[in-house]
Amino acid sequence: MAAKNIGTYHLNRLTNLPDHLTIDRIIRHVHCDEYFVSYVPPDIRRCPHCGSADCVIKDSGYTQTVRHTASHGRGTLVTFHKRRLRCKACGHSFFENPDWIHPTLHMTLALYYQLAMDLMQKSAIKAIAETNCVTPATVSSVLSSISFGLPSHLPETLCIDEFKGSSGEWQPGRSRWNVNRYHCNIVNGDGEKGYILDILPQISAEFVKKYFRQFPLHERERVKFFCCDMHNGFLSVAKEIFPQAHICIDMFHVVKLVNDTVSEVRKRLQQEVKNDKELWKLLHGSMRTLLLNEADPKNTLAVNNPRRKEKLVFLFSRFPDLEEAYEALQAFHLVCGEPYPILKRAALTDWIERYTASSVPEVEHLAHRIQHWRGYIHNTWQYGKSNSPAEGLNNNIKVLKRVSYGLHDFETFRKRVLLCFGAVQLEREPFTIFREKREGKVLKL
Repeated sequence: MAAKNIGTYHLNRLTNLPDHLTIDRIIRHVHCDEYFVSYVPPDIRRCPHCGSADCVIKDSGYTQTVRHTASHGRGTLVTFHKRRLRCKACGHSFFENPDWIHPTLHMTLALYYQLAMDLMQKSAIKAIAETNCVTPATVSSVLSSISFGLPSHLPETLCIDEFKGSSGEWQPGRSRWNVNRYHCNIVNGDGEKGYILDILPQISAEFVKKYFRQFPLHERERVKFFCCDMHNGFLSVAKEIFPQAHICIDMFHVVKLVNDTVSEVRKRLQQEVKNDKELWKLLHGSMRTLLLNEADPKNTLAVNNPRRKEKLVFLFSRFPDLEEAYEALQAFHLVCGEPYPILKRAALTDWIERYTASSVPEVEHLAHRIQHWRGYIHNTWQYGKSNSPAEGLNNNIKVLKRVSYGLHDFETFRKRVLLCFGAVQLEREPFTIFREKREGKVLKL
């Protein structure tokens, strides 16, 4: 198929090729199109070994074929001629590499950029390969060429959480994967929308401390707020690595702890009446009823339901322990609903004094745990910080893991997470990033 009937400029635009190339002919294969192109080589030819511009043509070179971006749903190949040069200064021979060809991968930079941009989306590698009419190995080679170093800065608000990743490293000696079930997610909580700084393969306190010790002291001192859940390991990290930071406990986990206490009482009572099927079914079916927040205006209709009220009156008349746990839950919701932090602190103190003397062992244990975390809960109310950025990004990580059908290799998993949810796509223009990578620079967030 000849290309002489279409202007070179318009044809290059249609095929996504640089303007200075000339398409000599096009061959249409069964599954792809092959473009035979020619170009005028640059006047200055520099040696990649010594940088000298005193280079001469050694021989005729050879013809190379590389992958290119898909056109109209079909794969594209580009065939061109490369000359072999010799440097007079150092005597090395080398092939001239056009600036529109990737220096190490057999593809054009246009395809490299396109695959890199697609890797920033929540899509599987196989789906990206099918969209661009290439093999999954080609997409994996692009992902392998990207590397992320240690984040250059730490934010003022640092959020940390664990998530289920089930990835690790391959052990050739044992012929199996060394999988860590849970990973650690480190998030920049500054601003309205956070982004992932890094993910770690382990959640142990010593491993996390070792990671943060890589940052200089002045960077660690920049962290003013350390947001986490009720994980003792994360608490020890905050106290040792960030002693000047205010530790804030996410209230979602505190309320969940109170809800779990009500469920524990209900389950204990279920075991006590397991021989009475009617009572057992009544307790088993009251889970949502007992966890309803009566202080929430959205639940007004459900709270005033006569059947619900009748059911609760019957349960509380038979099981006083359940009534005590239910009242503790509703009282805690009222504490959280106070408008000002000073009122919340006073109400929480009264709540702790009341329920540390409870006759229900589960409720008493809950009150002592809340007393242990009280100072960090006060910080959450006073500074308005939470671990919600990390929790929300954990959901996105789960979506990426699900659409990818699992990612066994942790480093591959880390690259996909940082490309999709890291600072790369939020702060820097992608073509600049990968141009720097082409020049040998490490990607840093």
